[in-house]
Amino acid sequence: MHAETDVLVIGSGAAGMYAPIEAARAGCQVLLADRSLIGRGGATVMAQMTVAVALGSETPDHWSHHYQDTLTAGRGLCIEPLAQLLCEDGTDRIRAMDEWGVGWARKDGCITQAMAPGHDRPRCVYVDFLNTGPAVSKTLRTVVNKTGGIRKVGDLCVFDLLQTNSEISGAVALHLGSGAPVKLSAKATILSTGGLPQKRYAGLKDGTYRVVTVMEPFISLGLKDGAHIIAASFYRGGEVISPDLSAEQRKDYYAAENKAVDLINADFYKYAHHVATATKGALKPNELLRAFVRYKHVDYYDSTLFGRTYEWMKARGLTEGQSEHSALVVG
Repeated sequence: MHAETDVLVIGSGAAGMYAPIEAARAGCQVLLADRSLIGRGGATVMAQMTVAVALGSETPDHWSHHYQDTLTAGRGLCIEPLAQLLCEDGTDRIRAMDEWGVGWARKDGCITQAMAPGHDRPRCVYVDFLNTGPAVSKTLRTVVNKTGGIRKVGDLCVFDLLQTNSEISGAVALHLGSGAPVKLSAKATILSTGGLPQKRYAGLKDGTYRVVTVMEPFISLGLKDGAHIIAASFYRGGEVISPDLSAEQRKDYYAAENKAVDLINADFYKYAHHVATATKGALKPNELLRAFVRYKHVDYYDSTLFGRTYEWMKARGLTEGQSEHSALVVG
């Protein structure tokens, strides 16, 4: 399969949906591609808590103060022009989202702003401390659907970029449903996936970046090549599964996943090549470290623990109570 467009946007989180809106308004034909459902995969839809921006709605503020706080907290690791762009333009983006009806929390008619580590004043806006990401995603999906000139294609796993005369000219992907290869030709290509990990790692090696965020196998490769870990965090992956599946289908899905976990844990390096292949031979399967990846059986969000945490947050004014276990979790 082959598709052509003016602008190709890869990834449909918040940035990935905002980009095609702006491009389409400028008169471009846009193709928005994602490996999941448009606007329902990636990090944004799972994001909680707040977004920092110098609105000054409750406390006097200016983007330059936000910028200085960002550089101070970054301890020399920030790319300063990008940090300035984020701080200076962030206010307009948040106000645009407000006009589109995202529903930022308000107090006395003003958008509420909360304190957070690294900031010298209240600066963090939110919808609901557990619902900010989903609300942002829903709002942007609505605007994307209403904007002409945007084609949306889900279930496309982009695995490399195309180059013509040393310039990026699109991407190549696999359609996850059929396994068919797909060529996407474009005059301009926007990566809104956080950047392909291969490109981030290459930028670290050639000095373009001073620090990057990667997962395996690039952690193992970085340590092999002499990089240092500045900070590490671990998360328990939650299953994002369609609520339309029947109870029996969900049971079969989870059973298959649990069986795969047992096979991997019984002989990790038998399957390690599937992870190491992203390095294109730079890391051998037996060089993949086990310290940064774990496979475990499907777990469920317990309603009692959810309720205990949620009540604690409500009691301290950290959420207005718009989310409930039954609305967020499919058992």
